[in-house]
Formats: sequence, structure tokens, C-alpha cells
Amino acid sequence: MGSPAKHKNFLTDSLPNTIYFDTNFVVYSLIKQKKHYYKNLSCRYFIDRLINSKTKIYFSAIIFPEFWYSALKIAIAKNMGYKEEGQVYNYLKKHKKEAIEKYVNFIKEMQDNFDELMNKLNEKEQRVYVIETSRAISEKAMRFMEDYQLLSYDAVHFASATIKMPSAIEEQPDKPSVFDIATLDSDFEWVKCKDLNVWNRGCDYKSILKYEKGLKKEKLQPDGILLSLK
Repeated sequence: MGSPAKHKNFLTDSLPNTIYFDTNFVVYSLIKQKKHYYKNLSCRYFIDRLINSKTKIYFSAIIFPEFWYSALKIAIAKNMGYKEEGQVYNYLKKHKKEAIEKYVNFIKEMQDNFDELMNKLNEKEQRVYVIETSRAISEKAMRFMEDYQLLSYDAVHFASATIKMPSAIEEQPDKPSVFDIATLDSDFEWVKCKDLNVWNRGCDYKSILKYEKGLKKEKLQPDGILLSLK
């Protein structure tokens, strides 16, 4: 099946020329959750690194409905005090209409935050690109479902991250395949693809604290470890 993918650290590894955002990474970057404190913080520091770089960012168009649904589930879990995802699913089955009406403004707020992030990344030059789902991506995703037992959305993300250009993005005919993906989805932990770099390391207390000690005070996240220790 091939060699395992290489894993990269959000805080210490050199930034790649191009990187693909999985929906999972965007959720951790933009929606704070107490139980995922270190993951949230590490992802936000990685975003800061990218903002001050020349790295080109790619993501699939399917990110939007996935992101909205994740925001809805997180809002429900927080408001209802649910600890298990099954509880959220059961609530949605019974109260879908009420849930959407109640939390649609939160979803819109998260989308505004996403748009603001993309604008920051694009501030100096165009470097954020959306990959539409093409027939080539669909066929590759189907193979990945079979080869790696990935669910459909994960397979589409994987295919979009590694698809040969220019079949995915006409505006950049000379763009090479993207072989770096930012994701904390555990399904990518064991993918065997020697040319793939999975960015998912550095989400722990020691790594973040060490990174923060090398930052200027104005660069620290408001809820960072160093500030919370004071």
C-alpha cells in the first residue's frame, strides 16, 4: 500500500509552498472548545504563521456545508451540555427545525470569521484558491475510499489535496499537486502516501508553551498558555 505519510508540526516545521485546508482544521482554528483547548490554540498559531508567509492555500468547495454543520453541532452540544456526539444527532432528529432557527446566526457568525480569515490571507496578494469537485477528483476520491477506507467527505478532501493540476484549478495551470494537508482528523493519521505531509503535530502543552516563549508579547494569543499563567 506504500509508506506512511509524514507528519508535520504546526509550530516548528518550515512552511510549505502550498497547503490544503481540511474542514476539520478550519473548525479547530475558528471555533474554540474547552475540551480541545490545545488543538484550537496550535491551529490558530499556525494560521498566524501562514498569514505572515507566502504559502498558497487551497480548500475544497465542500468545506462550506461541512463547516456550517460542524458549527451547528458544536453550538447544540455547548448549549445543551451534551458530551457525546450521539446526543447531538438524536437532538437534531427531533428538533432540526428549531435547532437551525436557534443557531443560524451563530453559523453566519462563523462564516463571517472564515471570510475574514481568507481576506487576511489574501490581503497582500491572491493566494487562496477554491477547488471545485471535478470528475477527476470524484474518481480519485472513490479510489481513496476503497484503498484507505475513508468516508466520502474525507476521501474528497484527500483527492482535492493531491489532484494533478490544471484539472482542478484553471487559474493556476502551472500549479503543482498539493501534498501538504492541515487536518486533525484521526482518519488521516495512518494514511499511507509517502509524498503526503499531514500537518497535525504540536497540539500539546509543552510544544505550545515552548513556542510562545519565543514570541513577542503582542504576538501571543489572548487565551495563550503564557498569558493564562499570569
